[in-house]
Amino acid sequence: MYSQLLKEILLEDEYDEQQKKTLVNFCRDHYAGNNSELKIIDEFEQKYPEPSDIWWYTRECFLYRMVNKALRTQDIEVIMKMGFFIRGLHQHIEQFHSQQIYQRSLIVYRGQGMAQTEFEKIYSNKGGLLAFNSFLSTSIVRDVSSRFAHVARD
Repeated sequence: MYSQLLKEILLEDEYDEQQKKTLVNFCRDHYAGNNSELKIIDEFEQKYPEPSDIWWYTRECFLYRMVNKALRTQDIEVIMKMGFFIRGLHQHIEQFHSQQIYQRSLIVYRGQGMAQTEFEKIYSNKGGLLAFNSFLSTSIVRDVSSRFAHVARD
């Protein structure tokens, strides 16, 4: 219920430039000393919302890590700071999905490193409901997802 309420609040929030400034300042503090991330944060400040939320999220940078960690750990402070971005990402994914025409099922793969106990818990729920508190990056190429699983395990 709490997650649903938070989702509704986030998805109704309208984007404004001040929200971006707040997030940019927060990210600069968080990544102080990391010049490569600071450079990307500067680029985000100058260019966002272009090219798109999906483009920014799938880029190898601070955004997907912060979004996923905040959602996974239910870090409300970070979620609220990133709310406009999460909302935009959600809307673009919905829009992209609605434009797809599927003639058959689409199989996608997800690589995820996890502890054996986590895996056993999921496996024991086979056929049941599986809920996630974050966006799931997937690929239609199985080897790509395997690489992510190996990286996460290391």
